[in-house]
Amino acid sequence: MFGKHVTARFQGSNPCLSEKSCDVLSPIFILTRRPMPKVSVIIPCYNQGVYLNEAVESVLVSTYKDFEIIIVNDGSTDKSTLALLKEYQKPFTRVVPASHQGLAEAGNAGIHNSSGTCILPLDVDDKISPDYLADAVEILDRNYEINAEFLRQITKGSGRIE
Repeated sequence: MFGKHVTARFQGSNPCLSEKSCDVLSPIFILTRRPMPKVSVIIPCYNQGVYLNEAVESVLVSTYKDFEIIIVNDGSTDKSTLALLKEYQKPFTRVVPASHQGLAEAGNAGIHNSSGTCILPLDVDDKISPDYLADAVEILDRNYEINAEFLRQITKGSGRIE
């Protein structure tokens, strides 16, 4: 259940530990999960914390809301980046620590920790437009034969894959 958000809700008034130990019905626990997001946005970060908030905010203001953001700390050594990542708390966002192995391996670590069905690699110093994810997902959904294309290969507004 790695990467899944699970919550439990208690129903009933008798906190019995098992059905055998009490004469009345045991409480019912209903487990709910946040459904897997459609898009996992992977942001590798190595000593570039100064750009991180702008990249993350560009995703958070997206008109398309079915996403998660995974920031991979690629072994940053910069004190300001480390301080930012240590306390980083934005909606739908989590930080994954990694040893410094470079951009490709940091991206792979993000993908390994993702749960989306589509991956958007986003450099820490890049931003997306508010409609980008919605347009990209619409194109990918219409073109179901596309298998391993990255969302960044979609030319915004053209309706074609490059």
